[in-house]
Amino acid sequence: MRRAIIVFGGWEGHEPAQVSQIFSEILKKENFETEISDTLTAFSDVQKLKTYHLIIPIWTMGEIKSEYTQNVSEAVTQTE
Repeated sequence: MRRAIIVFGGWEGHEPAQVSQIFSEILKKENFETEISDTLTAFSDVQKLKTYHLIIPIWTMGEIKSEYTQNVSEAVTQTE
C-alpha cells in the first residue's frame, strides 16, 4: 500500500487541520495509508520520510529548521 504523510499547522486562517482531513480522505479513496502530524518534528527523521510515497506540507506563516528542509529534500530526491 502507498503511504502518505500530511503535516499541518501554522496560521489557522487557512484551516490547516480541516484541509489535512480533506486531503487524507481523498488519499484513502486512492488506496493510500495516511499519517497526519500537527508538528514539524515529523520532518526530523529522514529515514522515516523516505518510507512515504507522498509528503504533503500544509503549513503557512511558520518557520522551519533547515535540518527539516534538508531531510525532506533528501527524501524526495532519493533514487531506488
